[in-house]
Amino acid sequence: MSITFYSFVMAVITSSVLILLIYFITKNKRLNKHIGLTSIIILYVCSIVRLLIPIEFPKNQIIIKDKVVFRAFSAFLFSPVIDTRANRFEPITGITYVDLIALALTLVSVVLLCRQLYKYFRFKKLIGSYSNLATNRENELFDRTLKELKIKRKVKLLVIDERVAPITYGVFKPVVLMPCNDYADNELSFIFRHELNHQKNMDTLLKLLIEIYCCLFWWNPLVYLLRANLSQKLELKCDSKTNLNSTSDEKLAYLSTILKCMKNQNKNNTELNNQLGVKCSLVSSEFASEDNDKFIKERFEFILDNKDTKTYGRVANSVFAVICAAILAVSYIFIWQPSDGGYIPPEACMENGEYYKVSDSSNSYLVKQPSGDYLFYFEDFDKPKYVSKEEFDKGLHDGYPVIEK
Repeated sequence: MSITFYSFVMAVITSSVLILLIYFITKNKRLNKHIGLTSIIILYVCSIVRLLIPIEFPKNQIIIKDKVVFRAFSAFLFSPVIDTRANRFEPITGITYVDLIALALTLVSVVLLCRQLYKYFRFKKLIGSYSNLATNRENELFDRTLKELKIKRKVKLLVIDERVAPITYGVFKPVVLMPCNDYADNELSFIFRHELNHQKNMDTLLKLLIEIYCCLFWWNPLVYLLRANLSQKLELKCDSKTNLNSTSDEKLAYLSTILKCMKNQNKNNTELNNQLGVKCSLVSSEFASEDNDKFIKERFEFILDNKDTKTYGRVANSVFAVICAAILAVSYIFIWQPSDGGYIPPEACMENGEYYKVSDSSNSYLVKQPSGDYLFYFEDFDKPKYVSKEEFDKGLHDGYPVIEK
């Protein structure tokens, strides 16, 4: 069991396949009704696990030998940036190109994580400058909704004098942010139930984790598909819970509330709207966002669909879970490598375009024979090499352990 460059490449490929699988399945309207948030979480976990454990099992693995791409690619990656060797037969020393690439990817990840922290503190500072205009009626209805949903966490209601969409943000100190508008009791109830369902499901934590995931693996464009898909699934899940056992009239009233929130939003270039437009990771949801017309239509159709998909949903999610687990397991069986071998260690030397491992005291030793000659054992040799006493006395094998026979 080991971790190599090629096992990491295989991990990225598998993770990308899992992301594409859920993306294309959820684009199918029929399947999208049955595959819910549970499947997204399964995919998320499988993708993370595969990338965090990019191991290979050399003795029990099927090698996919590549005679073209990886051969030239690996030769470049593991070659030194500045070649200080006297000749090409000496071991590779110093920084290689793969070291530089890994360093560059890590630095960008650190910058992106710092950027997220900066946006968080900037958003918190901006929100702190507003006065809380929540009325007694709003606070009472908010507390009542907390009790109905059996939420024991302390969640704050913040009403500000800005025309923004109702949102939920914060992981450790959750807040439901509301615009200062004249909403009826039933409209407030819809909004509160939707936003508090996000808190009940710990959606803020999940979205924060996916943002960290995107920062770490920013170079893989498919992770952004996972993030967008997850965000939409969270909204549909909360819509479903909010309208559980609702009548057709109540569903229409819920949709009217969404339209009213969309109409009341201010699209002017204010500082707060700019902050929200960046889509900070701490923001779990926007109750009525106008950013995606196609998703709004999908959301309305989902709410109005009265068909019972519970039974089919369980079957679809179970089948999907098995498929994801199978892909994850099979990915550890195969490894994609060059046709002339796997990982090229830094101590390798090259001759005629081929890499060879260099012997040293950690992988080689000498066995002294009764005649005074020696047998040289090296892990890459099929059988020991004969070394005469005269050759040994010249010091050509100094530094190797010597075993008396």
